Amino acid sequence: MVSSSNFKFYSRKIELSDEAIEHLLDQDWATDLEKLAQKVTNAATNTEDRINTPKGLES
Repeated sequence: MVSSSNFKFYSRKIELSDEAIEHLLDQDWATDLEKLAQKVTNAATNTEDRINTPKGLES
């Protein structure tokens, strides 16, 4: 996430809410880790603040 295009905050300080972590754990990533990386990267790029929620991970 170092190359995140969101300049509102330092991209290495992105956080996931507890609910977002639970959302990610509920998914089946065993066959598609690229999709997991894409979801987290998109959420970090599009967030309005540092903390990502499940809603941000849906895009």
